[in-house]
Amino acid sequence: MIDLCETPFEERTREQVERWYHHQFPLLKAYDELTREHNTHTGSIHEPMTGGLDTLAVTELALTRIGKPPRDAADVSMAEAYVRGLHAEMAEQYPDEPRKLADAITGVEISLAGCVLRAEDFEAMSPVEREDHVDLLVSEMGGDPVEYLREALMHALPAIYRQITAQDQARRRQFSVVG
Repeated sequence: MIDLCETPFEERTREQVERWYHHQFPLLKAYDELTREHNTHTGSIHEPMTGGLDTLAVTELALTRIGKPPRDAADVSMAEAYVRGLHAEMAEQYPDEPRKLADAITGVEISLAGCVLRAEDFEAMSPVEREDHVDLLVSEMGGDPVEYLREALMHALPAIYRQITAQDQARRRQFSVVG
């Protein structure tokens, strides 16, 4: 097992840190395994996930899996807080990975609605509903808005340039002399 102290911070990966923490903390390993077993969305991303377990249920199962079944709800609650703290600590043990705009949107939409909106459904919204939806996404995404804007422009610029060209051609046609 590799020691995290031997690996420079800049060279650490999420997988490496997770392996080390799972080796050190059996409850965390059981929790993450059970989360993957019970809360992995196997259907279409546009259909709500059904049958998942909340964090307390996963924690209770994880305690049982490692041979320490909870005596009461307080045991489960304290263990869940412990796991949450370990997850936060793990996230600080490797350099931030750039978060993709699509990943951020997917995460927010799934946490709010259990699925991701289809393009057609977004386009069918009224302009006010679209603005409200975008405002909600932006407020919930977190991360660096400048990086998200950069990525959005990388995808949208071709359409924006086509619109600029079309507007320029229409303006030039308007002022051209017909002879």
